[in-house]
Amino acid sequence: MSKPLHERYKIARLITKNILGEASEDEKRQLEAWLEASPSHAHEYTQWIKRLEHDLGKDEPSPYPAWQRFNRRMHPRRSRLFKTSYLYAYAAVFLLAIVFGVLVFYHPETPVNTAIVPGSAKAQLITESGEDIEIKPKLQIEFAQKTLEKKIHNEDGILHYDRLNLPADSLKDTYHTLNIPKGGEYQLVLADGTHIYLNSDSRIKYPVVFTETDSVRQVYIKGEAYFKVAHDEKRPFKVHTQHGVIEVLGTKFNVHDYADEPQVVITLSEGSIAYSPGQKEHILRPNEQIVYHKEGGQLTRRTVDASSYSSWIDGIFEFNSMPLEQIMKQLSRWYDVDYEFNDPRLTRHQFTGITYRHATLESLLQLIEKTTNIHFKIKNRTIYISN
Repeated sequence: MSKPLHERYKIARLITKNILGEASEDEKRQLEAWLEASPSHAHEYTQWIKRLEHDLGKDEPSPYPAWQRFNRRMHPRRSRLFKTSYLYAYAAVFLLAIVFGVLVFYHPETPVNTAIVPGSAKAQLITESGEDIEIKPKLQIEFAQKTLEKKIHNEDGILHYDRLNLPADSLKDTYHTLNIPKGGEYQLVLADGTHIYLNSDSRIKYPVVFTETDSVRQVYIKGEAYFKVAHDEKRPFKVHTQHGVIEVLGTKFNVHDYADEPQVVITLSEGSIAYSPGQKEHILRPNEQIVYHKEGGQLTRRTVDASSYSSWIDGIFEFNSMPLEQIMKQLSRWYDVDYEFNDPRLTRHQFTGITYRHATLESLLQLIEKTTNIHFKIKNRTIYISN
C-alpha cells in the first residue's frame, strides 16, 4: 500500500534537499532513519539515484519523461488517477519533483527566454541623511556621511553592521533602510550580530548601532524576512510589521507580510516569540505558525514544518497545498514579472511540491503545463494563465 501524500512529500523533500546540498544535520538524520527503517527504502532510494544518473547522462535531458517514469514506478495507482481525476492532478502537480529540481540545478543554462532570469543579490540602501546607494555583492559602498565611510562591510551579498569600529554613541538613533526590489534578495547583519535574510520586494528599517542605554532593539519590516536574532536578555528584540509586533530575546523565525496579500504568516523555527496584532499577546513554540487575517482580524494557529516556510533562504521553493495565485505572487516577485488569469477559478487550485529557486521561470512553468491542463504564455514580462 502506498504511503499517504504528506509522507511521500516529506521524503521527497528530504531527498531533494540532500541532493542539492541544503539538508540540515537533523534532516540528514531523518533521511538516514528512513533509509534504515526498511530494506525496501534503501532499494527505493538507490533506484531513484540510478534513474537520475541515467537521465542526467543524456545529451538533452527533459524533466517531464523522467517525472512520468518516476511517478509510474513509485505510484502506479496515481498514474491511473491522473487519467481519471482532474482535481487530483492539480493537487499533485509538483509532488516528488526531485527530477525537476536536480535537472535545473545541473542545467541552469537552458532557458527558453533568457530575458527572464531568477532573482539575485541586490538592494537599495537609504541612509539617515537621505543618500540612496545601490548595493550589490561586489560593490564597495561609499558614504557622504564621513563617520560611516568604508566602515560598513559589503561582502558576498551580506551587509555587515557588526564590524563597525566606531563609538556607538556617535550614531545613536541613526537609522538606515534597506529596500529589496522585485527580482532581488539580500542579507543583513545588525550591530548586535542579528542575521536577517530579506526576500524580494521587501523593506526593513533598522538602527545602525545599539547602545548600552537602549532598553529594546527595534526594526520595522514590510514583505518577507527570516530572522536569526542574537540573544540579549537585557534588551528584547522587537520586529514591527504592518499588522502587529513580534517580541523575542533570541530565536529564529520567518515573517511574511506583503501589502498585496490578505494574511500575515509568522512561523517559528527555534526558541519562542510573542506576537501582538492588537492588545492580546500570542506565544509561539518551535514549529508553530500564526496566520493573521487582515480583513477580519481573525487569528489561526497551527503546527507546521517550520523549515519549509524558510527554505527560500536556502534557494528552494516549497509549495505545500498552496493556491496557484499565491504561487504566482511568489514567482512574480522573484522573477520580476506580472501575471494575469483568464479564469478566476484557476487561482484557487492548490499545489504541493519542491523545486530549486534558481530554476528558469520557463522550466518551472513547463513542468506545471505538462502535468495539468493549465497553460502559460509569457509576453512582455507578463505571464498569461489559462486552461
